[in-house]
Amino acid sequence: MIQFEEEIDRLMSKPGVLGIIILSRMGSVIHTTYSDDETEKKAKTVRRLIAVAEEVSKLEDDTNDTQFIRIKTKTYELLVCPSEEYVLVTYQSQEAKNKN
Repeated sequence: MIQFEEEIDRLMSKPGVLGIIILSRMGSVIHTTYSDDETEKKAKTVRRLIAVAEEVSKLEDDTNDTQFIRIKTKTYELLVCPSEEYVLVTYQSQEAKNKN
C-alpha cells in the first residue's frame, strides 16, 4: 500500500496535474484526490466515455480493446488509461503544460 501512495504522490507532484481518480473496471472509485461530489461527477462522465470508446474500438475487430483515451480542451487535458483491473484517470492543466 505504501508503494501505491508513493506513486499517487509522484503523479500529483508533476507540473500541471490537477487530480487523479482510480476506478475499478466495474466503475467504483478506488482512490481519488477530488472531493466526493467532484469525484462522482467526473467518474460518471469517464464511465460513459470508456463505454463509448470501447464500442468504437470494437467496430472493426471485436477483440480490440481501448488502451488509452486523451481529450484535450482549452483548459485541461483528460488522460484515461484502462487496464484489466482498474482505470487510471488524470486531469492536468493545459495552462501549466503550456508554460513548460
